[in-house]
Amino acid sequence: MWRICLSHFRKFIDLTLLPVVLSFNCSLALLANEPSASETVSQYISANAFDTALKFINKQMKTKPQCAELFQLKGAVYACQNKNDLAMNNFNKALFLLKNDTSLENALVKADALHNRAGLFAQMGKVQEAERDYKESIRIGPSDSSPYFELGKLQLKQKRHTEARQSFVNARALAVKETDKEKIQEIDKWIKQLDATKLR
Repeated sequence: MWRICLSHFRKFIDLTLLPVVLSFNCSLALLANEPSASETVSQYISANAFDTALKFINKQMKTKPQCAELFQLKGAVYACQNKNDLAMNNFNKALFLLKNDTSLENALVKADALHNRAGLFAQMGKVQEAERDYKESIRIGPSDSSPYFELGKLQLKQKRHTEARQSFVNARALAVKETDKEKIQEIDKWIKQLDATKLR
């Protein structure tokens, strides 16, 4: 499912089939009362206004050409349009810009870019690359349930039931902390499906 991360609370909106998380760390809000870049872009994506989202991002890039979050956002817009090559290029650019950045403020941008790239790798059938990126996203942002959940689904497709179940259990525990009832229910369905498969 497509997911957009809004504001400091990492509240997510499900959009379609592949996990994409937009982060909020580039401090692009012009005034305290204006929405952040990720909030603005997520509104455009929700309205299927992809061209408007890209125009907004490109305008921001004129003043912040090396802002990793903007590349992350641009990649998410392209991913929503199934323009996977463009999405991958932008996620890679965001990760390149953050390669040596160990700041806390950019940690979530990096985790999100890894998570999003993992989703694209999974979609392309590049399982090892997807697993590597999900695990690195978890290492950087261990309090987010999404990469655990998506990693569990990837492991289940490979019939790695024990690992998948542990990933789902981890995702569920974090979803409880996030107080995301819908996500908890979805994870519970996957755990039940996995347990039923193991009993056969």
